Amino acid sequence: MRVLPLSFDIQGKPVLVVGEGDMAEAKARLVSAAGGRPVRLAPGVSLDELPTEAAKIAFVAVMESGPAERWAERLRARGLAVNVVDRPDLCDFQVPAIVDRGSVSLAIATGGRSASLAKALRERLEAWLPPALGALAEAIARRRADVARRATTIEARRAFWDRLLAPGGALDPFGETPDPDAAIDAALGEEARPASERLDLILSSLDPEDLTLRQLRLLQRADYILHDEGIPPALLDRARRDAVRMPLREEANMPAGLAGVVLRLRLSGED
Repeated sequence: MRVLPLSFDIQGKPVLVVGEGDMAEAKARLVSAAGGRPVRLAPGVSLDELPTEAAKIAFVAVMESGPAERWAERLRARGLAVNVVDRPDLCDFQVPAIVDRGSVSLAIATGGRSASLAKALRERLEAWLPPALGALAEAIARRRADVARRATTIEARRAFWDRLLAPGGALDPFGETPDPDAAIDAALGEEARPASERLDLILSSLDPEDLTLRQLRLLQRADYILHDEGIPPALLDRARRDAVRMPLREEANMPAGLAGVVLRLRLSGED
């Protein structure tokens, strides 16, 4: 990863947009779409006219190189993170290509290397991702308290949602779920399942590209990954970033007392 993708809540906050013309209009529309209030500044205004209550990010949509650089320097000196249109060398942050599904948004970033590549990927994902993802996210948020009353630990709640959102599950994001609240009610009415699982995954290859979809799903579910010391970091990176990694060394047995999904990851040929 060359850049760290983050999401900023700018609801109701003023965001500076310096410039005029189509590029500045596009950035102002982006700010408005995310719930912010674009504060438009013409390139020739004095820095003294900057609103003090503005959010700590700014867009500079100025075509001329010299003025664009000066605006970036001035805004940065005022403590703002700056994005300069079509000048990745002057940017503190990049604007990714965005797939918008309401409460669900996907960002495709290339670290400023190629906006055209990010755009091409976004177009593919737009056609692939269901339009109801935002409504599904809203239903999950709406029912979090109900689930927390039934599943009282983090591991139990994670297992509950993982089961519903898995391929073929009641809330499969790529399936048909006309009434997600009813599906959640039905799942809450079922007999509680244990939050702890012990799973084994035997690898025949150390190449991350050789992982099957099932193997990837197991890696993404795991809270703890007990792995052979020969497993390369590139393969372990396919797991959840917050999963705890623990080398097995000579001890092949799973340690006791670990709650959640514990995955033993080994090379084929190991005992």
